[in-house]
Amino acid sequence: MTSERPPPHSAESENPIKPPQLDIEKYRPLVSEFEIGEEEQSALLESLWHIMKSFVDMGFGVDSIQILFPEIFENSSDCVDEMLSLTHPNNIDHELEAVMRSAEKEDSK
Repeated sequence: MTSERPPPHSAESENPIKPPQLDIEKYRPLVSEFEIGEEEQSALLESLWHIMKSFVDMGFGVDSIQILFPEIFENSSDCVDEMLSLTHPNNIDHELEAVMRSAEKEDSK
């Protein structure tokens, strides 16, 4: 599984893409059902915005760590494949069965 990541956008390009900015009032209705004040709503929306922005930055290879240490991410697709195989439902079922057998042995002692 190899995926080519687009290069980070350079400052020298002719048409730099401006990152989207948070418009709190646009998203406030989504959190209005929570019993919190406007200040807390704003803080929640800002936190969620920063989390989502971090995921987008990582996905496009413009995260500061990816820019400063690109060698860390060169083999990341191999690690992802390995992690996905560990969380495959068949593996989880197998591990759950092993835990259950171990618990049964402990109970029979």
